[in-house]
Amino acid sequence: MQVDFVRVYECAENPQNGKGCATVSEDAQFVAGTPAPEIIIPGPDYATGPLFTLFDDKPDKHLRSKEYDPQFKVYTETKEVEGRGNVLAIKKTGDVGNFYFESPEVNLDEWMQGGEIVFDLMVEDKAPDAKIMVKVDSGWPHASDIDVEVPPLGQWKQVRISFAELVENGNRFATDAKANVEAIRNVFVIEPTGPMVLNIDNIRYEK
Repeated sequence: MQVDFVRVYECAENPQNGKGCATVSEDAQFVAGTPAPEIIIPGPDYATGPLFTLFDDKPDKHLRSKEYDPQFKVYTETKEVEGRGNVLAIKKTGDVGNFYFESPEVNLDEWMQGGEIVFDLMVEDKAPDAKIMVKVDSGWPHASDIDVEVPPLGQWKQVRISFAELVENGNRFATDAKANVEAIRNVFVIEPTGPMVLNIDNIRYEK
């Protein structure tokens, strides 16, 4: 960063308190914003085996549901499905963007030995060439991704992914980069490569 010059101005009115430089009208109405989410510090058993549940009717209390959505074309909601309870419904209408669970930075090295990412998947609709990637990452470009077979439309299918295989697969978009398992930030990322409507449920790490 380079700085050319700095200027300091004094208010013509009320220079002692700066009120003369106020830019908020006396008629302005203030609207309360959304409270910040509660920060929960994980305990020593967080994300350990043999079962680490990310979503079962609702996300684990440590996780934040988020979208990478630069085109404003990713829509996510929790909806109730008969016989399943709540599931995550994701609709993507563009070519860029994903849904992910953000976690406090966590060491997932123990899952490299026999660990799997498991979830139920149902695709309602999709563009002809759209595929599905699942990822984990520890901050770009330290990410790993793998393709998931798209089931027939309207049918639920259980997906099982070897965590070690996913990590070692590396980042297809950045040569020689892969997730650092000792500092994972996003523990589950699902990314359709094109327009798609899908539902996911019972998301977990399992041994």
